[in-house]
Amino acid sequence: MGGYKPNVRKDNRGKIVELFSFDDSEMLYISIKPGATRGGHYHKKKRELVCVLRGKALFRLRSIKTGETKEYNLDGKELRVVETEPFWTHNM
Repeated sequence: MGGYKPNVRKDNRGKIVELFSFDDSEMLYISIKPGATRGGHYHKKKRELVCVLRGKALFRLRSIKTGETKEYNLDGKELRVVETEPFWTHNM
């Protein structure tokens, strides 16, 4: 059991630790930086699952096809998973 080093990316919005990734369609990562906004993009095929483990976050989605919007107030005290859909922009 040698383990492996996860991929770590850093920028002004904090750090993302990519725990695993399969063929660009599935991944699990952890993002840590209070007050930072991440996202602002959409995917043509990939879906992402979002869950806040500690603290609070506002997760926003917008359909680029219809303009419909959805918002979720996520809180680490009440775990909830939100799934993105293709062609919906998302940010947290």
